Amino acid sequence: MWLGVEYDDPTRGKHSGEYKGEQIFQAAPNAGAFIKFASARPLVEGAELVAALQERYGLLEGEDGGREGADAVPLGDSGIVVEAPGMRDVARRIGRLERLREVGLESEWVTCLGGSEREHKLLRDRLKGVRTIDLSTNLISSWRDVGEIVTHLTGLKVLILNHSRIRSVHDTFSCEELKTLRYAFASVSELHLGHCGLKWAEAVDIASLFPALETLFLNHNSGIVDFSTRQDQDVRASMSSLKVLSIDGCGVDSWSEVARGLSALPALSAVQLSELTITTISPRHSSLTFPHLTRITLGDTHISTWADIDRLDDWTGGRLASLRIFCAGHEDGVPKQTTDPLCMSGDPRADRPLLIAKLASLTSLNGSNVTLTERWDSELFYVHYVDRLPVAERVTWGRYAELVKKHDIAPKALVPKPASNLKSKMISKVWAGLDLTPDLNVIAPNGMTMTLRLLPSATAASLQKRVARQLKVPAVRVCTARPHPEAPESIGTWEPVEKMDEGEEIGYWVGDGDTVVVVV
Repeated sequence: MWLGVEYDDPTRGKHSGEYKGEQIFQAAPNAGAFIKFASARPLVEGAELVAALQERYGLLEGEDGGREGADAVPLGDSGIVVEAPGMRDVARRIGRLERLREVGLESEWVTCLGGSEREHKLLRDRLKGVRTIDLSTNLISSWRDVGEIVTHLTGLKVLILNHSRIRSVHDTFSCEELKTLRYAFASVSELHLGHCGLKWAEAVDIASLFPALETLFLNHNSGIVDFSTRQDQDVRASMSSLKVLSIDGCGVDSWSEVARGLSALPALSAVQLSELTITTISPRHSSLTFPHLTRITLGDTHISTWADIDRLDDWTGGRLASLRIFCAGHEDGVPKQTTDPLCMSGDPRADRPLLIAKLASLTSLNGSNVTLTERWDSELFYVHYVDRLPVAERVTWGRYAELVKKHDIAPKALVPKPASNLKSKMISKVWAGLDLTPDLNVIAPNGMTMTLRLLPSATAASLQKRVARQLKVPAVRVCTARPHPEAPESIGTWEPVEKMDEGEEIGYWVGDGDTVVVVV
């Protein structure tokens, strides 16, 4: 006798369950193998959930369990059994099953519910508070067995079945059985099916069993290479309440395919697209949109250009409120970075202000809230960043014209790149006007001005110290400046715009020929 097996580690397999061109059993690509059964060794069929639960969390029955003789309690999986009067009552009180909110039975070789009718009743009564159960890496092979387990956990909300191989729903159950399963899963709102060897059509069949499903994790299902379905399937009906979808690490490699799949989910508000091989976000040339999508995760992504971010904003209708994005590619733990101005640098800190400026509705980036002050600074930095590009390229940058108008900034002409030497890198003309009445908003010229030559890499703090020494005052405060709109041009009155952060480089705030205001 030969047994067909599927390895968790695909490198140990030889095929996908075929023998001489015939499909004998289903297995992930190259993860299957045939092993000759040695009759001298018993074949272990797995454990019952009731037994596994009691071994890990304590007995379901109390001292009136109806068993004669001394109470016996096994100590975990050590094989040691302790016998003493009242021991079952002690185990019951220590177990505190009523207080359980999460049950973890991963890798316990569970195959079915098992247990007696009395134990089933105790299971319903004592574990009614359980909200999450993890049955990952077990031997459950039918949704009928899953339904029987969930039926006895009346308060269950989260069902975790990662690394499972459960037979397909399609053409397996009668209409009456499907109705029974939908009733059993009626309260489950979150389902985890990572590493389950699923295709998208199979995931749609499974989702149709969960009428209240809001969150679905399909991580690392290599069979999900597209969002194709059968003619008899209705994705909108099967996933009508789905709000969160994760396809991290799946086989989808085209943004157009992602758009086709996500646009069919009417209530979707968050999606996780990490570890996909997608390299670019295609322009939106059709009516496909994500009407409610406001949260996206792009971890370890190959999407790298700023034009892709503009297109992402277009696909979400400018409503993207939360984004997690980390570029793929590391060497010795250090992210690969680029100096190409058209591409993200790969450094989350350096890319942050540009991402904030491009996405007008963003309130959270990589888990950190975006404040109004940070948005204002990011938008000013963004305009300054784009100003360095040729004029013809600026119009292609999302929100550039909008932000120039919003912040009343005159677009700058492109300054030719200077020669690469220390003298050429100096900011040669920074005018500093002095004001001794800091309460006033308008800085009146009083004849006290100076011209400084500074390296752009010098900090604002060093500028303040240098100005203070020349003015012979203890300390000064330096602000960026612009001409006051109501002052006569002949007077040249300046008004402060923003205080320069002492830790920032001067080149971040001003360029050659700019004016700053010094307040004592």
